[in-house]
Amino acid sequence: PAVKLSERRDRTIQEMPTLCRVLHISDIHRGPKAPTSDFTLSNKLLDDISHTYAADNMRLSEGDPQLGQPDLIVVSGDLTQTASEQEYECALRFIESLLPLVNGERRRVVLVPGNHDVNWAESSKGYSPATKQEYEKQDPPGEPYRQSIKRAHDGTYWKKSEETYTQRFRNFKNLFDVFYRGAISYSFERGMMYTVYDCSTHLGVVVAGFNSCDEIDAYPDN
Repeated sequence: PAVKLSERRDRTIQEMPTLCRVLHISDIHRGPKAPTSDFTLSNKLLDDISHTYAADNMRLSEGDPQLGQPDLIVVSGDLTQTASEQEYECALRFIESLLPLVNGERRRVVLVPGNHDVNWAESSKGYSPATKQEYEKQDPPGEPYRQSIKRAHDGTYWKKSEETYTQRFRNFKNLFDVFYRGAISYSFERGMMYTVYDCSTHLGVVVAGFNSCDEIDAYPDN
């Protein structure tokens, strides 16, 4: 006889893992001038997992979830300091050094850009001078989010070129596309600057990584 949908759903829920360990790091600011080397940083993480976690587990009550090797790694922003190509090369090497922690499965690493991952030089290329009159004629007037013309801190006005403006994330996109080897690609379409990592089959979780730096650029709003 056919399995009822409710029975199939209940069985699926029962088969899902009850625990997903997440290693969450951010602000790694990788680059040749970083005060902490890749070797020091990665070895500190590995030492925490192999030694510190064991000591922490001894303090947990019986039946509590145990700390251990992560099932998922989340790197939530500021992979670099100034978003240069050279810094992203360093960031890529460091992130790849973490892959053994998740058995080399790249889709179990979540990458999200931070404000330091915006390339300011590329950002400024996306603007040309504008006037106060052009700024005030926008619909709706005075609304900073996704305006084509914005007013900067110094009182100047700047018109945004959407095609050029998105290039400030080009170096992040290059790292992203190289790391995932084409399995996932980062979109330049502003409404699509997020990534869904579906780990529901093996880990019972789905992670959505959103770009929260959409309006961060070389000309901060007044």
